[in-house]
Amino acid sequence: MKILSVLFLLLPFWCLAQTQTAEQLIQSGNNKANQKDYQGAIDDFTKAIELNSKIADAYFYRANAYSNLQKNEEAVADFTKTIELNPKKADAYYYRGNANSNLRAYVNAIDDYTKAISMKPKPDANLYHYRANAKTNTRDYMGAIADFTKAITLTPKNPDLYEYRGLAKANVNNSKGAILDFNTAVKLNPNNGDLYYYRANSEATIANYTAAITDYTKSLQYDANRAEAYYYRGNARSNIHDNVGAIDDYKKAIALKPNIAELYHYLGNAHTNAKDNQGAILDFDKAIELNANNPELYLYRGIAKRNIKDTTGAMADFNKAIELKPQYIQAYENRAGVSIAAKNYDGAFADADTILAFNPKSEVAYLIRGSAKYSLKDSLGAIADYTKAIELNPNNDRSYIERGKMKEQQADYRGAIADFSKSIELKPGNTEGYSKRANDKIQLRDYAGAIQDYQKVLQMDPRNAEAYAKLSNVYTLSKNYPEAIKLVNEGLKLNPKDADLYVQRGILWDAMQNTREAMLDFNKAIAIDSASFNAYTFRGNTKNELKDYEGAIEDLNKAINLRGTEDNMLFLGNARLGLKDYAGALDSYDRVVDQYPKSVKALLTRATAKSMVPDSAGAMQDFAKALELQPHNEDIYVKRGDAYILLKDSISAILDYNSAIEINPQNSEAYTNRGIAKYKLKDVRGALLDYNMAIETMPSNKKAYIRRGEAKALIKDYNGAVADYTSAISLDPKDKQTYFDRGMLKINNVTDKNSGCLDLSKAGELGMKEAYEAIRKYCY
Repeated sequence: MKILSVLFLLLPFWCLAQTQTAEQLIQSGNNKANQKDYQGAIDDFTKAIELNSKIADAYFYRANAYSNLQKNEEAVADFTKTIELNPKKADAYYYRGNANSNLRAYVNAIDDYTKAISMKPKPDANLYHYRANAKTNTRDYMGAIADFTKAITLTPKNPDLYEYRGLAKANVNNSKGAILDFNTAVKLNPNNGDLYYYRANSEATIANYTAAITDYTKSLQYDANRAEAYYYRGNARSNIHDNVGAIDDYKKAIALKPNIAELYHYLGNAHTNAKDNQGAILDFDKAIELNANNPELYLYRGIAKRNIKDTTGAMADFNKAIELKPQYIQAYENRAGVSIAAKNYDGAFADADTILAFNPKSEVAYLIRGSAKYSLKDSLGAIADYTKAIELNPNNDRSYIERGKMKEQQADYRGAIADFSKSIELKPGNTEGYSKRANDKIQLRDYAGAIQDYQKVLQMDPRNAEAYAKLSNVYTLSKNYPEAIKLVNEGLKLNPKDADLYVQRGILWDAMQNTREAMLDFNKAIAIDSASFNAYTFRGNTKNELKDYEGAIEDLNKAINLRGTEDNMLFLGNARLGLKDYAGALDSYDRVVDQYPKSVKALLTRATAKSMVPDSAGAMQDFAKALELQPHNEDIYVKRGDAYILLKDSISAILDYNSAIEINPQNSEAYTNRGIAKYKLKDVRGALLDYNMAIETMPSNKKAYIRRGEAKALIKDYNGAVADYTSAISLDPKDKQTYFDRGMLKINNVTDKNSGCLDLSKAGELGMKEAYEAIRKYCY
């Protein structure tokens, strides 16, 4: 009995000790957790659970400790037990969601966050934030954006939320929205280098490459070892044709990560674009060493080899690409291109047939066939193939480019412009489309349209020296010589050793009758490149204008020996014509026509020479042949009209000018020359109407001002005549003849002897001997 009473007294004491120990262990575990002794905390929470397995907080706290040790599976199990014991504990769902996220069990995490959100008495920005992260990882980007937006309404000053929402928007191709979010994040946290990197990626996606480059550069200030930033900045620079900058960036990325084949791949592409094909081949060699089974590397190395005329090496690489990827259409396409260049048209057609066997609806096959037919001079067949390619894939900009080129050859300039416009619509960054469209607009005398297109090319590719030269040429054709020279000067700033640009500027000086500057530029071009056939060609032409026909013939023969062209052969004929060697001139023109039987320019030049002999029948035969080749070319009608004037047939001339104007109502030259024909027929007022139209369509038409001044003088509108001569002089301040004519008009009809004599003095100063004879007669 005594023993029993002792046992009775001890039992309550033992139970009390057990309860206190569990609570004490939990407290001890929390203290250890606060000291970051998570394993010690887990040991205490485990002992507490062993003493009392019904205490929910013991599991909850142990789960937290497991989470801090990245033991997420154990954490999930404990949070689950917590919820089992206490289903109303919202934080258990919240933290289990975090643990599930760490285990990449994102669907479970989303369920947990959703449950916690529903249980929390007040909205919690972090829960929306973390659920958004989980949704991002399940690629539910729209759901993530909605959650980030909710979190932002709760904590609008948290830069992380804008950063992550920006990334989610980028993943749904909402690049502009992403940029706006990154902008806000940068304002809130300007020292986060990641933000500049992410914003750069979005800017590059919408082709805002300049802004992207700025942001990549900024991100590298925070992390100079971020290889990806160099890589993507290199891509952006490639897209604005800054190949030198791109090459530098790819090299920096390679220095940081030397064993990534893709970096050598892009470096090779940049070297190819910079026309350093040998460098490109070395890059592709290295990429292949790192990844020998990538068919794309052989394809691009083959392209680089093709560019240096290593057709054997190129074919071997294209064959290897096809061996690795038997249905590699791009490899067949490039192999066919090499075959066409080698005149192996059967090989090209065979590659096209192979592509069609893989894919009967492949437009690429028809593009290959079109190119082969183009080389075989089957223009209509080529157009038919390109049209078929467009039918199969109306969204391939390349097909429109190729068909446009064929229409161009057929002198169907409007049709070509329509095709180039479609290619631009499909690919707005298509500089080739703009450039070719501009060329055809020039043919239609739409100089304003051509200028806009070349300006667009330069906007997209500011370092494109060729575009500067072409835009300068349009200004030349529209007789805006000062603007043309400005553009050539811009091109020379980019490339001061570009002989072609000096030639272009020399042509401009020549057009402005500044033969001294023209000769200096042609000489400079020859000093830079003694094999510049263009420099000899146009220096020879300027010597023709200076009546140095022997010197012209010497230059033109040099040019022809370097590379015979229509221009230098025609200029040679002009030099012989200047020496009154009519037979020699016609022989030169005959050679050009024989060599270029479809050259309208050659036929027109020979026709004009024949009209001077005069061989009216031969001239008209050449004009007829030119019209047969290009029935809608208004220039032919203008030139034939000019020939009729030489043959003293003004009526026939007017009819031809009418035809030119009907084709192109903006043809200023046709109005001018029709005015001249009417003037010869004593229809002075009709001539004035034409001169007015000539000036309206081209305000820089000096010839029209001079002729209108002449007509106004005849009807005794002397002040109007003086005003027109003044306008002509403003366009060409070195026109000695117009100074002379204005001076004589002032002396004889305007009674302004002093001013008239000054005009005669200026004409004499410019080299007109007759002006001094007039001064002696009228000014004393």
